[in-house]
Amino acid sequence: MGKSVRRVVRVLILLAVVALVCFYLGTRYEGPIRIGPASITSETVMAVFDDTKILVTETYNYTAMGSFTNSLMFRDWTIPLTGKSFIVSYSGTIQAGIDLGKVKVTTDGYTIYIKLPASKIISHEIDEGSVQVLDEKTNLFNPIKVEDVTGFESEQKELNEKRALEDGLLERADESAQKAVLELLSKIEGIKNYDIIFQ
Repeated sequence: MGKSVRRVVRVLILLAVVALVCFYLGTRYEGPIRIGPASITSETVMAVFDDTKILVTETYNYTAMGSFTNSLMFRDWTIPLTGKSFIVSYSGTIQAGIDLGKVKVTTDGYTIYIKLPASKIISHEIDEGSVQVLDEKTNLFNPIKVEDVTGFESEQKELNEKRALEDGLLERADESAQKAVLELLSKIEGIKNYDIIFQ
């Protein structure tokens, strides 16, 4: 009789320990819980993008120097003493990212498929406060005009965008886009129960 009681007590203690371990593991479990039909649709996912039409995923900062020279011309002949020039240093910022309006989303049960558009340059600004004129030569007959500065700025932007692209700006932006989209989707209740696959 005593042995039977001890055996029952051991079994009860073992069951209690197993129950406590299962309870602890259950509270620590963060994986998917899939009960019933999936409730998150492609429309649910796309609605998250409504407030953020353009998603910046990568920023490229640079400092550069450029020069401008010009002289008055008569046919193919440069008119003497009409030269003008300037050399400036400046800093700029190029931002790249994706247009969320072009994201394609499909769902299949608890799997969400997302196709992101290719990244592109979204903005490019030269910091006016960083511009320093290192050398400037103007001419009474050919003064420096607003068009000269505007054209110079446009050329410099094009040159620095080319450098940024060669440096892999868009490739890095593509990689960062997936992380940024996942962060946006984390706002959807229950999203952790779904598999998200980027195509």
